[in-house]
Amino acid sequence: MTDSATSTPGPRLASRQECLDRVLELLPLARRRVEIVATSLDPLLYDREDVVLALRALAVRERRARIRLLVLQPEGLEKRGHRLLDLAFRLTSFFEVRQPAEEDRDYSEAMLLVDETGWLRQPRADRHEGSVTGSDAGSARALRQRFEELWQRAEPLVEFRRLSL
Repeated sequence: MTDSATSTPGPRLASRQECLDRVLELLPLARRRVEIVATSLDPLLYDREDVVLALRALAVRERRARIRLLVLQPEGLEKRGHRLLDLAFRLTSFFEVRQPAEEDRDYSEAMLLVDETGWLRQPRADRHEGSVTGSDAGSARALRQRFEELWQRAEPLVEFRRLSL
């Protein structure tokens, strides 16, 4: 998919605070599904109590909720800990965590997809710049298609599975 397929611009983001503000606005809008693609689940955006509470609320209110996390660079996450991953371990019926397939390891875009219309996109995951919208089904569909392509090739993060005794 070319960048033009997702070029419908939403409001522009130019800072970490703007990205965080939009994440915190989008997550409570979720009614059924959230997908996140991020380098190491960007701790500045996703390793936060308010984010964890919003996703936990989705899981509690919607028994068919689905939250999928595609972690581009999972190395070191387990050692340093991450609140969102801790929630994923506790609510395994709602969360699935994967890493990209070998051919997608150079993928460098970050996304937050909420249901059928909301999204936040950072063309470079290492920068807090991008665009966002809560109501653009067309560009959300294109982003979701790209997410699905990556997800179908991705591999479960087996090193993050905890044994329950």
